Amino acid sequence: MKCSMILIFFTAILLLGVRWCLFAVCMNNTFHVDYDDYLSPMSQSLIHDQLLGAVQKKKSLSSIITELKQTHTHIKDIAIAYRPTDIKIKLTSHEPQCIVNESLVFIDAGYLLDRSLFAEEEIASLPSFVISQDILPDSVHIISHILQQVPTPLYNDYTIHVKNKHTITFTSKSDERFSVIAAGDQSLSSVLFEHCAMVKNDITKNELKDKNGAWVADTRFAHYIVAYKT
Repeated sequence: MKCSMILIFFTAILLLGVRWCLFAVCMNNTFHVDYDDYLSPMSQSLIHDQLLGAVQKKKSLSSIITELKQTHTHIKDIAIAYRPTDIKIKLTSHEPQCIVNESLVFIDAGYLLDRSLFAEEEIASLPSFVISQDILPDSVHIISHILQQVPTPLYNDYTIHVKNKHTITFTSKSDERFSVIAAGDQSLSSVLFEHCAMVKNDITKNELKDKNGAWVADTRFAHYIVAYKT
């Protein structure tokens, strides 16, 4: 029993030593990168150029991992397999959650990144909404709330504009003269929007025939919806 424990101990030390040696090994010019599908061609090119620079500077694998994560914040995980013939690098991206202001992508880590970092074919179908520039730096909570609360089918029915934490406007895509207003901290259930659709139907019978008028269903009041013309 004692001999077995000693053997296990020295085996563990050996494995740790091997792992340390591998990460201390300098990057060589024979490497293969397995890119996540989320990464755009531009993003892949930037990463590849950085890896080539690391080869020229003979940097260690451990320093390369650190630098890649610091430079490319959309990368979630980096796995490196050191083989006798080459080095295989597998890159996993953070998952995009939605598109903001057409030019930004909100990722699962909770922050906004440039849209160009992600492959268009992978993010084209994501929810998209507009956030006022003055609250954009502090919009993480509101974005997360919308993603958690708004039922997915509603993104096809409404365009979303966040003015501030008190005013989120959902404008009907089928008739832009009708909008729903909600607050950033209230429940945004499918039932709420079903009630708003009923309000819209009632208004449509008469008032929305006026091409110059627009109507709002304001849901920020407790237990009822206030509809008014703007």
